[in-house]
Amino acid sequence: MYVFPDDLSGIKNVSLFKRNNFVFAKYIQEKSGFFQKVKTNMHCFVLVKNGSKIVHSQNGDYELKTGDALFLKADKHIFSNIKTHKRAYEAILLFFDNNILLNFAKSHKDKLEQCEAKCDIFKIERNDFLNSIINSFEIYIDNFLNDILLLHKIEELFLYILLRNKLVFSSFLMDIVREFEMDLNTIFTCCDSSFATVADMANSVNMDNATFTRKFRTIFDKSPKNWLDNKRFEKALFLLEYTPKNINEICSDCGFSSVSWFIERFKKRFNTTPKQYQKSKNLYFLA
Repeated sequence: MYVFPDDLSGIKNVSLFKRNNFVFAKYIQEKSGFFQKVKTNMHCFVLVKNGSKIVHSQNGDYELKTGDALFLKADKHIFSNIKTHKRAYEAILLFFDNNILLNFAKSHKDKLEQCEAKCDIFKIERNDFLNSIINSFEIYIDNFLNDILLLHKIEELFLYILLRNKLVFSSFLMDIVREFEMDLNTIFTCCDSSFATVADMANSVNMDNATFTRKFRTIFDKSPKNWLDNKRFEKALFLLEYTPKNINEICSDCGFSSVSWFIERFKKRFNTTPKQYQKSKNLYFLA
């Protein structure tokens, strides 16, 4: 079984253009009847430029003829049966991660249909405009143009698919958004775990710091450092108001690096010092 796009570099007649968030590949095969099992670890868009293929998936079989395309969600297994028509089978494969889809969904949320249906895979019928968009990718890549322009081309492709296949593409996008939000919300909104650092938060979901920070910002509209500080101050307010602990103890319990930093940041945030807040709110000090 191949894992795409990781294993594409080991296959003959494949041209690759790789970036952190997306991979573009041109695939050529000379013979028919090539049957293979594939797992995708990134979301995938496939357009058949010549020949045809039948994709067997858990959702059913999809026959793709010249000019047809297929959208496939990440972490799905498929079987492919390829046929050549006089010339070699040719296909364009575009792989992209959650960040690209989520940024698109966020930028164009007014254009999406609100729907609960799940959609892991869908076919797009042949049309000339779709082919022209894909052909322009090849021109851009062959001329080594920068990533920003290629990301704009991906956005153009998604906008066209949304225009022609609004309901199914909205379902595809909204399903990913829901999974993505639930993933971190379950961990950081519903759980009682205490995290000392952002690295601890990233480790809890098996991510490196950079990936985790990008993903966290997308969902919560703030950095994990700000989120962590907010949680610490929420805990500090509770301890100041309802326990007899002194400032040093509260500072330590809440994970602040130093008492002076805690006092300075507390005063800036709440326009009073921790001690003043404690004296005004805490029954131990009012008694």
